[in-house]
Amino acid sequence: MAPFKILLVEDETSWQDILKDFLKTALKNTEHPENPIQIVATYDEAKKALESDGSWDLLVADISLGKPDNNFGKFLIRRAYELKIPTIVVSGTITVSDVRTFLKEYEVNDFFSKEDFASQEKDFIESVEKILNSLQKNLNTEQHEKVRRANVVEPTQNDTVSVFKNSYALLIGIANYSYINHLNKTTIDAKDLHDTLAKNGYQSTNMRLLTDEQANKAAINNELNWLARSAGVDDTVVIFFSGHGMQQAGGFKPGEYLCPVEADLNNLESSCISSEEFTNALRSIRSNRVVVFLDACHSGGVGETKEAESGVKAGLSEQVFARLAKEQGRVIIGSCKADEVSWELSHMRNGLFTHYLLEGLRGSAAREDGSVPIMRLIDYVSEKVPQHRSQHPFIKSAAENFIVAVSRKQE
Repeated sequence: MAPFKILLVEDETSWQDILKDFLKTALKNTEHPENPIQIVATYDEAKKALESDGSWDLLVADISLGKPDNNFGKFLIRRAYELKIPTIVVSGTITVSDVRTFLKEYEVNDFFSKEDFASQEKDFIESVEKILNSLQKNLNTEQHEKVRRANVVEPTQNDTVSVFKNSYALLIGIANYSYINHLNKTTIDAKDLHDTLAKNGYQSTNMRLLTDEQANKAAINNELNWLARSAGVDDTVVIFFSGHGMQQAGGFKPGEYLCPVEADLNNLESSCISSEEFTNALRSIRSNRVVVFLDACHSGGVGETKEAESGVKAGLSEQVFARLAKEQGRVIIGSCKADEVSWELSHMRNGLFTHYLLEGLRGSAAREDGSVPIMRLIDYVSEKVPQHRSQHPFIKSAAENFIVAVSRKQE
């Protein structure tokens, strides 16, 4: 049996020593008690270790890496899941109830709280032994290496290309609104995403691009109907909307809306697309692989001073994202949280969110075979965007980790 390889990700020195000792105790019952344990303290070190070597037998990671509001630990766990690496989570700031759904979705083997660890030491050792003994029992050296290689390269590029023979995209960008504030880079964002997808596995006949005056309510509705008619159950569908979103509070008809080019603050119901209408449109699409990118809370705001007086607020609430993702096979990604704005930076051609979305699709979030899984793309964008502004992409998902594009070298 080949020696086991264990990666321990922990930013507290004292806990590095504690966990290392218990890992060594668990390893004593294997055929190789002196198995290597690599300890790293930062997300960047851990990411590098996972990306450079997919042959780890066990990941032990702090899900928060010292800060409960960051997602670095979750990024690592998602990557380990893609590589089929067993994972044990240890945390001092998050309880299992906080992340129960996440742990189940990414098949984390076990969870331990630092606060109660003294009473769980034996359980921790047994959990490690169980994972390693399972590997030792079922895999000889040749089989083990074969499975590892399969995990790293699966699926092959040929397989992925065949998936994208039937992929669809509807890309909407609105800058020059008729009655509300104009935006700067939204049409560029939609056009650049269209061109990027065309170079990464999407056929031009299966894509629709609507910008400015083309992006009226009737036209958007027609193209959503086209997706409902055209996309099959196993097809991949991308919907991108970059423009204004708004919330109407109070009155007889409160609601939340995406804003077509003719959006009018004084006539929201007839001039905009309500969250209910958009939800129904998504429900009518048969595909089980639908990803929706909503960049609908720009720093430019919706209207002028009267928007506050009329009860209109820019952006969309998190509840809308949750409703949109309720249907199976849906991944909904907002460019920022409800209390944030979506930034357009002067030194970037695209909006901040779309800049990193494009980078990820062009290869930065791709596997070695060129395939771009949706969760890997989300992780990339979520990691990069907050490095520039207080902007955190918001994700709701009820879907598998499907391939969203095939990266090819960009000219």
